[in-house]
Amino acid sequence: MTLKTPLYMQPTGSDPTIQYSALDMRALLDGLFTAEGVISGSGLRVSQRSAGANFSVDVSAGPAVIIGDDVTNQGKYYVQSTSVANLTIPTPPVSGTRTHRVVAQVKDKLHNGVYTTYEWTIEVLADTGGGTPATPASALSLATVSVAAGQASVLDGNVTDTRATAEVYVNVSGPAWTSYTPTWTATTNPVIGNGTRAGRYWRTGRTVHFVAEVVMGSTTTYGSGTWAVGVPVPCRTGSPTQVANIRCSDISASQAYQGNGEIGASSVTLAIQGSNADLDGVGATIPFTWVTGDILRVYGTYEAAS
Repeated sequence: MTLKTPLYMQPTGSDPTIQYSALDMRALLDGLFTAEGVISGSGLRVSQRSAGANFSVDVSAGPAVIIGDDVTNQGKYYVQSTSVANLTIPTPPVSGTRTHRVVAQVKDKLHNGVYTTYEWTIEVLADTGGGTPATPASALSLATVSVAAGQASVLDGNVTDTRATAEVYVNVSGPAWTSYTPTWTATTNPVIGNGTRAGRYWRTGRTVHFVAEVVMGSTTTYGSGTWAVGVPVPCRTGSPTQVANIRCSDISASQAYQGNGEIGASSVTLAIQGSNADLDGVGATIPFTWVTGDILRVYGTYEAAS
């Protein structure tokens, strides 16, 4: 058994320098990313030349993770372009169509003696008549570009995006969602009595996933006007309006009604399809007369205010 030196240890005093190999450093990316690809949605996107269409394409700036597969266990490389790259596309063939491939490729001399450098490149692999070139080792396909006989320039319609998105490792067992008690309001507020109100949510950045449930009890009163159920953290308001889903379960009749609700700053105002094709506000008698055991559920995903 070999226990490798933990990354980023720093010696003190006159102790010798701790050496780490590039393989050791890339192992960190192996632990963070489960799949190669671009890291931002617009990163390394191939498009027609912004300064005017001709026989070249632009590749936007951005970062990516590329698996090194010249040798076994080569690890993943982090690459980044800080400005737009312009690449020349071969001129049209005499007849037919050629489909070229644009790739981002790591060229590491240590692991492939064909290379004389330690770099990465963005380049066009030309279709010379044998079909679209395959993606080579240690490379990420960014796009294919089709060029037909007589074509005047390369347009966005000739570009097919082939970028994968880098996937970050997520501990699928993870922590449980956070519990919260949702508010339940109306023009005249209902009172839960011996019923129950419960909710759970998970927040990542400004994205909030939530579910709330109101179970009616024998002493529950239902108030008047349209009901609203509280969200766990304040919601971003304004255009476009954010919407949640609702489910009204009439337990005694074994029926359920689906609806939706507009998410305000702190709660979801509930509505359901009425018989006249309009949306009716959910309340004491809509979509049915609520009694003990009936269940109201509200669930969805929204952008938090901050």
